[in-house]
Amino acid sequence: KTLNILSSISSNIKSKLPKELKNVHMKALQYRAPNARLARHYDNDPGFVILYSIGCSVKFYINGPLIDNDKDEGIVFEFKSGDILIFNSSKEAAIFHGVDQVI
Repeated sequence: KTLNILSSISSNIKSKLPKELKNVHMKALQYRAPNARLARHYDNDPGFVILYSIGCSVKFYINGPLIDNDKDEGIVFEFKSGDILIFNSSKEAAIFHGVDQVI
């Protein structure tokens, strides 16, 4: 039931976005603690990804050509319930990302 509610919310948000952001990929994913994860990946689709967390916090990994870090190893941070992350999901942006762990 929660997944259906989140999918409905996603559709409603997408319909209200400005036309520049109409290519937004919205999907509700549900993770079951403690061993849930989403493998690190590239989306390679034109548009933007909007991530939001409701409930559990996760260790989120992100890396890309414009990510500023010393070792070029990407960044892992706590993505908490209530947080939102928006990024370009195109092949050109090359954003490598994933959920390493539910915490």
